[in-house]
Amino acid sequence: MADPHTVEAWLCANLDSINPQDPEAFVLRRYTINGDPLPITRTSEPGGQTYTVHPSATTIPTGQLYTVSYEYTTLIATGQHGIHLDIDTITHRLTVDFTATDPTISHIDPMLNFPGYHHTRPHYNTTTPNNPTSLTATMDGWIMPITTIGFIWTHGP
Repeated sequence: MADPHTVEAWLCANLDSINPQDPEAFVLRRYTINGDPLPITRTSEPGGQTYTVHPSATTIPTGQLYTVSYEYTTLIATGQHGIHLDIDTITHRLTVDFTATDPTISHIDPMLNFPGYHHTRPHYNTTTPNNPTSLTATMDGWIMPITTIGFIWTHGP
C-alpha cells in the first residue's frame, strides 16, 4: 500500500447479477483498532466502490502490537459456492467469523492456503452447534502475505 496509514477494502466482481457499485453489494460496517471505532468513508466510481479508513498516529501505538477488527457484508451471486479473503500483509493471530444467511446452505468448510514456513495452527469451531452456516477459523502465530482463507459450502435439503 502506498500510504501505510490508510486501509482499504474493495469488491472486484464481474457478475451480471451483482452491481459492484451498489452499496448493498459490499458494505464495510465496522472498523476498529484496539476496540476504538474509526470513521469509514465510502466512495463510488463506475464499476466499483471503495471504503477507506484513516487511522491517526495516536490510534496506532508506536512500537506495540495492536488489534484491528472489521466487519463487512457482501452479496454472493446465486449458484456460487465459496468466498475467499486474501491476506496481503504480515499478520499475527487472525480470527475470521463467517456466517451465511442463505437458508439452502447445508454445510460450510474452511479452506486455507499458507505459503512458506511459519508456526501457524488453524482451529475451526462451529459458532452455533445447530447452525451449519456459521464457522470461526482462528490462526495462531504469524500469517504471511498472500495467505488465502476461504469458505466453501454445499446446498442441500
